[in-house]
Amino acid sequence: MRGSLFLVPSDTAGRVFAPFQASAARVLTRMRRAELDDEGYRAASERIVATASLPLLPRELEDVAGVSGVRMSLLLRTIRAEGRMLAVAQGSLRAAQLRYVATASWAAGALEVDDVDAALAALAGDYLRGYGPARPADFAWWTGVGTAAAARALATVDTVDVGNGLLLPRNDEPAFSGITAPRNTVDLLPKWDAYTMGFAPDGRARLVHLHNQPQMYVRQGVMAPGQPNVGLSGDGYPVVLVDGEAVGTWNVTVREATVHLFDTVGPATRRRIDERLADVRSLLAD
Repeated sequence: MRGSLFLVPSDTAGRVFAPFQASAARVLTRMRRAELDDEGYRAASERIVATASLPLLPRELEDVAGVSGVRMSLLLRTIRAEGRMLAVAQGSLRAAQLRYVATASWAAGALEVDDVDAALAALAGDYLRGYGPARPADFAWWTGVGTAAAARALATVDTVDVGNGLLLPRNDEPAFSGITAPRNTVDLLPKWDAYTMGFAPDGRARLVHLHNQPQMYVRQGVMAPGQPNVGLSGDGYPVVLVDGEAVGTWNVTVREATVHLFDTVGPATRRRIDERLADVRSLLAD
């Protein structure tokens, strides 16, 4: 979750944002990387926020900011981390096409909450409903909060331990217990899929063998077979699932579809994988 962009309803944006609003110390650390002191940052950010009453591209804010390029990107990320600006998609979700607007102009009050602890507790319930069963350590890793804060938040949720410290909302336990394990299924997950990005590294054994985990995630300076080394360390690659377990990675370009399997699969499974890849290529060709 940390450092990611999320599309959320405006009435829940506050509880997603408030527990992670940037502190003054965090802002100062970022600004040192941008070669700005606190006074310089405050002056530049105030000019940017005052100008962006409507969504604008970064290049449209460079003159008032007095910076450009990487420094401008860092400046905008920091202002957003404080909650004073929002990233707005207009026609595309690509980062290069995002526009930036003052929160007060676009969604006044949307990021404000009365109780930050209650916001984190509500997010803990959301997390378990989306990712459970999961461990407190997984929630702490996903949010970036301390283990004690994560435990307090999860303690407010009515949960049941389904084994090995894995928690699930109590209302979800009957449906979970009644699930039949999938058989003869093949699924292709895209890069950054929530299924691969929701658990701490030491909690991913339920979906990928520990030996294969390094091949599923971006490692800076290490090229994975068939994958462009694009993204931040820890980003999940596109993954091939067989009966819910990761067996390889995949990639589709204009020219071809490629698969890198961690282990040998049977001919029927390989045929299903190829069929799924053909479906993706057909979709992208339309």
